[in-house]
Amino acid sequence: MAQYDEQLSKILQCIEGRRTLAGIVRRPRFKVDIEKALKMIEMIGMARNPKFVIDDHNRWTYTQLIKWLYADATMQTLDPDAAQQKKVRQLPGKLTSGIYIAGATGTGKSWAMEILNILADVDEPMVQLGGQERSMHFMCYRAEDIWEHATTSDEGMAKFKTMPILCIQDLGSEPVSDAVRMGTRREPLRQILEARGDRNDLITLITSNFGISAPEIERRYTDRVVSRLKGMCNFLIINGTDRRTL
Repeated sequence: MAQYDEQLSKILQCIEGRRTLAGIVRRPRFKVDIEKALKMIEMIGMARNPKFVIDDHNRWTYTQLIKWLYADATMQTLDPDAAQQKKVRQLPGKLTSGIYIAGATGTGKSWAMEILNILADVDEPMVQLGGQERSMHFMCYRAEDIWEHATTSDEGMAKFKTMPILCIQDLGSEPVSDAVRMGTRREPLRQILEARGDRNDLITLITSNFGISAPEIERRYTDRVVSRLKGMCNFLIINGTDRRTL
């Protein structure tokens, strides 16, 4: 029995070690002053649009983005199912998951991701992905461009399935029709999201006009993808009117 217990202990240690090695590890490098960070974001935003402002429509979301980037365990997320019913239910966020920002056209979803990337370049917060330490800096691609890359090359599909940190802008804006490559019919975004959702060592960032639980997302990508999105992303919303017209 003692030998059995020892073997079991070694097996569990091995499993835990492989989980840690293959997964995502986040550790805060320093404590962030949220109010100062929001002021910094406002200054960055104003450099692009002098009328940019942190207000009641985006303050909570930007606060959670700051906490996520700097690995603050008090980060929160929204329940996507409640949001689909026009209800607000805040839940504890997951620092090892990515981000999904929903909102109407022009509310600043893409700009929020760009600001996040600027802060990642300046302060260099780190993350461990699959045992490898790396910067939180990420690459952004529009969904329609990903669709085009995946249509024209096998390398494009593999690239987006395995990129350590991938930001997909405007999910749901790509062509509705399937892509065809060498006679094989593809659904690039669905296949990429499914593949990334099955990994625990990749971070996926998404912006969309549709919430995770929106019928449009399920119709286009299937309930399998919706289920994965709920697991692989913290859900946030930016409200308000079209800020491009300010």
